[in-house]
Amino acid sequence: MGRCLSILKQDYPDIHASKETTKFVFIGNAGLTTKADESSLTELINSVGCGLESIILVPEKSYSFASFFREKDAEIFVSSANGQKNVPGSSAPVYLSYVNKGI
Repeated sequence: MGRCLSILKQDYPDIHASKETTKFVFIGNAGLTTKADESSLTELINSVGCGLESIILVPEKSYSFASFFREKDAEIFVSSANGQKNVPGSSAPVYLSYVNKGI
């Protein structure tokens, strides 16, 4: 996860990991370069029953962002999927981190 957050810091210096729960989640191993798409990410998030607001896929990156309607929804997703679930069609688990804001 440290490598993913290091890449995030290079790409978006104003977005950083948050130890506090936020409604914004960084999703590592789930970007356009890993063949993830909006449909597969929505399927992953819906599989744990969260209120998803939006998904942002970043061109040429192996990560994406999700915004949830409530912090509680983000918390459910992170606790249910971090390191445990894969994007449909992928064999790599997603790694998740709360971030201070979306893009």
